Amino acid sequence: MKLKAKEAKSGFTLIELIIYVLIFGIVGTLASGVLVLAFKTKSSVGRTSEVHTVTQRALSQIVERVQSSITVSDASTTLNLARGLPSESPTIFALSSGVLTIKEGSGAAVQITPATLLITSLTFTKINSPSAATSSVQIKITAGYNDGGTADPNTLYSLQTTAAPF
Repeated sequence: MKLKAKEAKSGFTLIELIIYVLIFGIVGTLASGVLVLAFKTKSSVGRTSEVHTVTQRALSQIVERVQSSITVSDASTTLNLARGLPSESPTIFALSSGVLTIKEGSGAAVQITPATLLITSLTFTKINSPSAATSSVQIKITAGYNDGGTADPNTLYSLQTTAAPF
């Protein structure tokens, strides 16, 4: 009688399959964690960038109006500028519920900053110079991303400048 040689079986054993599934599970978990972190970082960078851009644009608008005004009438929590045209005088910058507004002449106040930005601090300080015919104004602004009515502390951005009428 002839003995038959054992035929080689193809395929994987149950232990090998379990090990492969565990390895792929661990790699998948790590990869998903990295992706989630990447998306959170991208979102945070986008928010911070938006805060910087919008705050700088708002400050530029204030400086442009100050430079094109005749005089700084009042500066404290609001900025009141006397302008040359009756339709633009007075020009008033104010903070209303975390939003910067501008009112020119008898027109209605217009929102300058979007609702995604929350201005936490805005101060105007009138600087009287004895040698100059007009006063300058120091402007300080701090803003952050509006996170449900409070500024996200990770996105707070402060700017300060001084402007004078020309």
